[in-house]
Parts: sequence; C-alpha cells; structure tokens
Amino acid sequence: MTSRLLGIASRITMLLLPVIAAAMIYEVIKRYVFAGPTIWVNEFSVWLAAIIYLVAGLYATQQRAHISITTVVDYLPVKARMICELFSLIVLTAYVVAIVAGGLDGALEALLNWESLGTAFNPPVPATIKPLILIVSVLVLLQSVLNFVETYHRRPAASEDR
Repeated sequence: MTSRLLGIASRITMLLLPVIAAAMIYEVIKRYVFAGPTIWVNEFSVWLAAIIYLVAGLYATQQRAHISITTVVDYLPVKARMICELFSLIVLTAYVVAIVAGGLDGALEALLNWESLGTAFNPPVPATIKPLILIVSVLVLLQSVLNFVETYHRRPAASEDR
C-alpha cells in the first residue's frame, strides 16, 4: 500500500517539471520579447523544485536507488553486510532525529504563522517547505526501516554465507 501511494505521489510530482519549464519559458518570453519580467516565476519554480527534490529523495529510498559506495561491502559476508546496513540505519536515525529536533519549532512556527518569503510575489515557501522537510525526513527513515526488514527477511541461510 505505501509503495503504491508513493508511486502515485511520485508520478504527480513528476508533472511539476513541465509546469516549471512552462513558467520559465513564459518568463523568458515576457522578459525578452515584451520587456516585462514577472515577479513570480523564479520563486514559484524554486518552490516546486524543492517539492520535487524532497519527494524524489523519498522515492529513491523506496527504490533503493540512492548512490552508495559498495566496493567493500559487496565483498563482505552476509552477516557483515547486515551489520553495515544496521549501522547505516542507526546513523540515518540519528540524523533524522537531529533534523526533527532542530527543525520542529521553526517548521511549526512557519506553518502556524503562514510564513512567506517577504518578496513582491510573497509565496508561503517557508510555511510549506519547512514542515515538508521534516515529514519527508521521517518518511525516509520509515522507508529505510522497511528496506532493512525486507533485506533481513530475504537474506540467505547461514549455510550460504561466504
């Protein structure tokens, strides 16, 4: 179920890329053809790109597509690889706890005050992105735990260990 939900969210998020491209094309035409630049395209594009970036990180975690250095780990016995994965999970947990602990007050304040950028366009980027960073960080951790449990249950029997 979570895999299906993330797949749907990822596909919807992919649709934001053509929106960004269209907005930028509009900005270029408006600026260089009609000499009337917009006040909103840059901030709007960065806002959508931040959302894409966060969802893409979660999707990459779910697909196990993050870059990893496996030169040494691939040559380890299965038990040692599991220990390395567990260590990575512990480090990720510490990182997410630090992000949430350090960012929770700021994210709640930004959301409750509907904090905006303070520019002419003034979109509520901080009010949306700050909480989204925390939410996605927790979801990445949960997905990593699911990945670890799945790996643990798929591991070969002890007799197959190198």
